[in-house]
Amino acid sequence: MWKPVGDCFLGEDSTSRQKTSTDFKNEVKNMRLAFIDMFLKHRTLARELLSHCDLDAKNKAEPKRLKVEEEKYCSE
Repeated sequence: MWKPVGDCFLGEDSTSRQKTSTDFKNEVKNMRLAFIDMFLKHRTLARELLSHCDLDAKNKAEPKRLKVEEEKYCSE
């Protein structure tokens, strides 16, 4: 025999199906939390990588700038 429960119809083993539904909801909730955690870690790592790239570019540009400055002063 089927009986309505919310938007669903459950059979006589409605307790086990409802438990499965609850388990599924918990699994989805846990997956969402894991995804959010992974997203936040990714964002943090992306910022850190960008910071390192900016610092690397600055460090590579510094010798060039100093060389140009040295040539300028030596020619004067």
